Amino acid sequence: MRFSLIITIDKCFEYIDKCLSSIFEQTFKDYEIIVVKNIKDNLLDRKLNKYKNKINVIDTESSNLKSIGIDNSNGEYLMFIEPNDYLEINTLSILDKASKSSSDIIRYQIREFDDNHEKVISEVSFKKCSGHDALLKIIKYRYVYQSFTYILKASYIKNNKIDGYYSIINYIYNCDTCISIGDILYNHRTNIDVNVDIFNNIKELYKLLDNISDENIQNYIVLNIVNNISKLNGNDYKNMYDEFKNNNIYNKILDKKIKMLTKINIKLASRLIKW
Repeated sequence: MRFSLIITIDKCFEYIDKCLSSIFEQTFKDYEIIVVKNIKDNLLDRKLNKYKNKINVIDTESSNLKSIGIDNSNGEYLMFIEPNDYLEINTLSILDKASKSSSDIIRYQIREFDDNHEKVISEVSFKKCSGHDALLKIIKYRYVYQSFTYILKASYIKNNKIDGYYSIINYIYNCDTCISIGDILYNHRTNIDVNVDIFNNIKELYKLLDNISDENIQNYIVLNIVNNISKLNGNDYKNMYDEFKNNNIYNKILDKKIKMLTKINIKLASRLIKW
């Protein structure tokens, strides 16, 4: 089987019918659909039941939905799809041709949309290169760590499985080969609330700093740490401060990236310094 299309549902699913229809209408048919969900909702169950002969639905109480989808997949390449997004009709056909390169990771172009507008997120495609070189190119653009922006070779992912919101950064950095194609293949709805654990995201990003040596990529990670810090409320910020202080994490971040503070918003910089 060529592709495993993994749809994870932990919150909003209003447009799941359009999402699934865009898959069923694909001109390329060698795929499976795996829906992994950790919410109980009668409406969702009725929607999915309409397609019970075409999809594999997995219920779980775990928050690691993508990991469960990976474990139950059979395709050569994995594609993660948000339940409110949809594919172009020739998405899988184009990706099948691109996958002949045998790259570990293949990146493609995204169209953003909501009820009132749509916008193509343009970027320059690139030929097969190392994961390190690919990530240096990718961090210049809007979508970096969002898994719906890539297909990933299943054998590579299953042998190096990493859980986490930012796991794709590790996957790209450590892979042997990555390419980016210029085709717009995925439509991403932007006016949808998603579940994000900001506190854990900050801790995950910090761990990335120890695993990645390239200074430019480290700069990108630190900026994401600061961006996440700015979103914390008072109690969460205090909890983060206490935990990071006890583990000497904030000193390590500042020691590594103190020069960056002159490049970011002064208010956020002063907050970071107060650690």
